[in-house]
Amino acid sequence: MIETKTLKATRLFRSGQVKEALKIIKGFRIGYSPQERRTLEIAYECLSGNKSFYQSIGYDAEAVISQAQEIIIKHISNGSVTH
Repeated sequence: MIETKTLKATRLFRSGQVKEALKIIKGFRIGYSPQERRTLEIAYECLSGNKSFYQSIGYDAEAVISQAQEIIIKHISNGSVTH
């Protein structure tokens, strides 16, 4: 069986590899609001070394990362982690 992006992202997230999961999930469009997608993108950027930039423009990087994790958990539990 071929592992889909959705299954791979879910597996990565559940194994604690949040950055790698966000790298995949931030590109998903279906089932995510524009605000959720933006939060996922910013969280990925923060985890990729751009945390100080986002903090300099007023984002609480840790809060954004936490919100992104909540978004992923919500979509996984609803069975709607799709692209």
